[in-house]
Amino acid sequence: MKKLYLVLSLILSFTASTASAQIYQCKDAQNRTVFRDSPCPDQKVDNSTEAGKIWYELKQLLNEGSQIYSIMGPDLSSIKMCNVKTAEFNKKLDVVETSLQKLSGNTHKKMVRAVENLRLCGDCRTSAPNYCRKAANLLKEETAELALTN
Repeated sequence: MKKLYLVLSLILSFTASTASAQIYQCKDAQNRTVFRDSPCPDQKVDNSTEAGKIWYELKQLLNEGSQIYSIMGPDLSSIKMCNVKTAEFNKKLDVVETSLQKLSGNTHKKMVRAVENLRLCGDCRTSAPNYCRKAANLLKEETAELALTN
């Protein structure tokens, strides 16, 4: 009976994990459309477009935001420094967010959500790394969309 429960739980966990998988549309060497369950290996974002420039700026801010949490230690001076870095980070993020809002209200929703997560990624809190990962995943998904439009 235990084996039956084990097998059923494995089947259900596998089904649940594949049901939420992202599908990526790619081009193969013969320029045919193919679908994959992982990002296309050769996808590049064109930084000559406004959306591409914003995407690159967000990637840079992701790296910067990921570093901020590591500044914070248990002492008051490191907490103050972390808060200063967070304020500087948010000013940079404000500029990029303004550019993104000018781009279009209904397009690039993943970049908009990435900005929301970057706000918390560059914060002095223990959950910051989780938000950095969420922002990174959203930017990765946006890579697929930007590469398809080029």
